[in-house]
Amino acid sequence: MRLPVVCLLGLLNQLPAFSQAPARYDVIIHEILPKPTPTAGLPAFEYIELKNRGSKAWNLAGWKLGVNKREIQLPAYQLEPDSLVVFCSTAAAAAYNQPGIIGHPKFPPLADDTALITLYGPEAQVIHSIYYTRDWYGGPVKGGRSLEMADPSHPCTETNNWLPSPDPKGGTPAKPNAAAKQLEDDSRPDLLFASVADSQQVFLHFSKPVDSSIAANPGRYLLPGFNILTVKVLPPIFNEVALQLHKPLNPDSLYTITVNGIKDCEGKESGLFLSAVIGKSAPPGPKDVVINELLFYTSPGIPEFIEILNASAKRTTADKLFFSSRKKDGSFSSFKALTQQARIIEPGEHLAFTTNPQALCGQFACLAPNQVLKVGSLPSMPMEAGSIVLVTADSSIIDEIHYSDSMHFALMNTNRDVSLERKSPFFPSDDMGNWHSAAGTYGGASPGFRNTQRQEAAVNTINIVLSPNVIFPDNGVVDNRAILSWKLPSAGYTGNIRIFDAGGKLVKRLSDNLLMGIEGSVNWNATNEYGEMLPSGIYIFLIEIFNLQGEVTRWKKTIVVARKLT
Repeated sequence: MRLPVVCLLGLLNQLPAFSQAPARYDVIIHEILPKPTPTAGLPAFEYIELKNRGSKAWNLAGWKLGVNKREIQLPAYQLEPDSLVVFCSTAAAAAYNQPGIIGHPKFPPLADDTALITLYGPEAQVIHSIYYTRDWYGGPVKGGRSLEMADPSHPCTETNNWLPSPDPKGGTPAKPNAAAKQLEDDSRPDLLFASVADSQQVFLHFSKPVDSSIAANPGRYLLPGFNILTVKVLPPIFNEVALQLHKPLNPDSLYTITVNGIKDCEGKESGLFLSAVIGKSAPPGPKDVVINELLFYTSPGIPEFIEILNASAKRTTADKLFFSSRKKDGSFSSFKALTQQARIIEPGEHLAFTTNPQALCGQFACLAPNQVLKVGSLPSMPMEAGSIVLVTADSSIIDEIHYSDSMHFALMNTNRDVSLERKSPFFPSDDMGNWHSAAGTYGGASPGFRNTQRQEAAVNTINIVLSPNVIFPDNGVVDNRAILSWKLPSAGYTGNIRIFDAGGKLVKRLSDNLLMGIEGSVNWNATNEYGEMLPSGIYIFLIEIFNLQGEVTRWKKTIVVARKLT
């Protein structure tokens, strides 16, 4: 029997060997249930859901699904455009007993809080990969509740694009995600840092997955004096790039490498963090690197963090360091690696470590976001008291802090979402007087940059400056707001800042009980309590600051608001 040519081609198109190869993100990991108990209504089994986000059907025969280092071969299944399929254990499929759920006798287990899940195409190419952590739940892992991708149009955005399922049963296997919503994501593939694998190989580490077709071009990288022989964008996450150089680096020299035109999977390009320094470093010794800031009591959705500071005069690396904590018997808990890469820490540089940098920087003013790094997990930090230890692999202690909530500023209503900052890197870590609550001017924490309460040397006077003398709120960005700035002799000052009109009427409470840093500022844009623009005239700032020793100081400063005549 002879088949018509059209039928024959249609038949061949259904076979993997004759079909067009899938591209990255054609099929995505769309929902996972890592911890099925205590159940909220679904059967108590783990699962992974895939979504075909393209316009072409794919036969999954020959595809693989990997969890960490365990992989399974997927069975033949025709995944139609804009459709879903769930893979789970054989027992789970029987328990669900619904279309679109396929059991596999060797389905790999999912860790409760952290795992790498990768979907491979028929030619072993990475189609999609995610590295989930417990902070994707916005806090402790919620048993019986799945993690759902909110917006499939942003497949290379990880943490902020995943949410605990709001479905009453705890998940939506083989059904549209209950957490679906449009994601506003302006994150860019920033160059976080560079590390040296050997004298002729350099690794670049980006903040998110990059477009491999662009990032594989040697012309995107500039290292003066060196030719880039080969470039490899490393799977499965594709946020690391390996460069092979034509000659060895000088071990005693420092180099700056620059990138250009690197984009993410949506075509967005970073315009801020485009260069990194590589070169010689020395291993850290005791007190060379110190624990500099801790956030240990947070609201749901706000991750904890630990910040370190290179207090020495030498360049060192973070890959030799680990976080740990003390158990009740004084022994160490499990070691948590800061990073697997040779991340250089420059003298005076801060690095903050958290499980969710985007969520952290969404809450606090991260003035140096490339110095806020993601880790899989941190040591346990109880809200009442605990200890954090910075150690090397052989258990040598680099620094240690025993903290408690009593170290926070006594006049605060709550220390929730407020970090503890070290005043001086050169005073002992166990000196309770060397720690203070972070100032409110940056939202209560300063991850990755200079502490708001850091004090280099004694200052004997309070310096308050209001500038300019005249503001023009209708004049675009030029002199359109007043800036009140200060320098204080020590930490622990609280401020009230109120603004009155010439008749003595209160028009604006700029700050009430603001915990002030050693240095800081607030601004005023000539509006009242309701955000309404005030008329032209003379206005008076009344500034009152006080501390726990009962010292109270007040100032009055005047300013002119000049509006356009109408």
